Amino acid sequence: MASSHAAGGAAVAFRVSSKVAAASLTQAKKRFTGEMKENLPSALGHLAKSLKDVNAASLRKNVFSPRLWLASTAILVRNGKHAMIQFLKGKTNARYSPTAIMAITAYLEWEASCGKALDIISGEKKKDGEEFSLEEKAEAQEAVGNLECGDKGIRGGNNRRELYNKFKVAFADTASGKFDEEIDDDNNRENYVLGGGGHGALFHMAQIARYQMLHRAGGEPIKAIEGFRRVWLYTDEKSLNLANEQESQDDAKAANQIAGAYSRYVDLIIGKEGEAEQWIELKSFSQKKGKPTKIDYLQGKNIKRWNLQKKAPNAMSLHRQYSLDRAAAHVEHARQGADKKTKLNAVIDVAPNFLWLFQEFDIKWTPKGGSLQHVKSVELGTRSALGTVRGNMANHIADSDSDKHNTTELRKANMGDAKSDTKTHIKEADSKQLLQDLVSIGFSEALDDFQVN
Repeated sequence: MASSHAAGGAAVAFRVSSKVAAASLTQAKKRFTGEMKENLPSALGHLAKSLKDVNAASLRKNVFSPRLWLASTAILVRNGKHAMIQFLKGKTNARYSPTAIMAITAYLEWEASCGKALDIISGEKKKDGEEFSLEEKAEAQEAVGNLECGDKGIRGGNNRRELYNKFKVAFADTASGKFDEEIDDDNNRENYVLGGGGHGALFHMAQIARYQMLHRAGGEPIKAIEGFRRVWLYTDEKSLNLANEQESQDDAKAANQIAGAYSRYVDLIIGKEGEAEQWIELKSFSQKKGKPTKIDYLQGKNIKRWNLQKKAPNAMSLHRQYSLDRAAAHVEHARQGADKKTKLNAVIDVAPNFLWLFQEFDIKWTPKGGSLQHVKSVELGTRSALGTVRGNMANHIADSDSDKHNTTELRKANMGDAKSDTKTHIKEADSKQLLQDLVSIGFSEALDDFQVN
């Protein structure tokens, strides 16, 4: 088999032993299932044609890796030929190297295939409610063996659809070669899925991979990706005690037990069914150039204290999300979305250890009249440092600092007396450990260093 690649600006032919190609194909057949297997020939064809344009040397050296094939095929299936070709070129401002993206994508596609096969075996129905046939269940059983899934995978059709949405957002940006900042608003979720946020989507993919690997190592499973929850804010301590098991939002409002009920789309929910769940929020933000503790997405403005508005402006949206997570963790429960028939909101237990993870990465920046610098993404600061992420997020909700304010009793009931311990709840994601974990389970390409953008 012959192909070519660019080296020093010139096309250089090279040959690969037919034994190497045959061995790769044999391994790929075991690792690919369903639509991935069907689209593999097309992906390989595009890969062969694109080799001369592949700029990332680390991708070229993995051209016969089934993991590169799986990642490329996944991008082809989710986003089309152009996105796949742009990914192979390796020309993006992504915060991960092309090979790290390849390893993360291939790993997640494998876990999703395992989860789908396991769900079919366990009796999950199709979208239309139809049962899977005996033949389909037998094929799923064979896939679990070929893929070497064990008893784990990304379970639940909704979770896989949310994962594929992340693929679509990330690799839609890849098609243009430029990744956009993350959009951050529960009330604008439709635009997030459709319109941008490639950096955030890739970071979500990386952390889904991390928590799935932790599950394979004996940790708790991923219960939900973009899990929908309702958070009630009780008017005072007495109302909390009376209504903490109430499921009718209308009855709670009529009794003046809640001041409001708010929607949260939690990035990752970790835990087993029937047990208290951990909420994890994921953020990928650049710093405002020259202002290391300020978020570029907010144009360098401070994070403002939330005033209980349902649709908070950008500078208040982060504090809104954090305050709702803090409230659910403090009272140790939240609610499911309303049942379509009964209109009731089932109570669900929430663990107190909610977590916000910020992606850490380097940025190239040249100040006016200065020399090139490498700076951190965003410096999170401390709880006592005014104007920093941790300092601003630790603050109480607006107008709740003293007994003179009308929301103080609400804040005490739902969030306690002290400011939030943001050192515990806001952390930087351990990116190096993620890549090392991928290497440890066989994705050796993952240790390519992060890109600096």
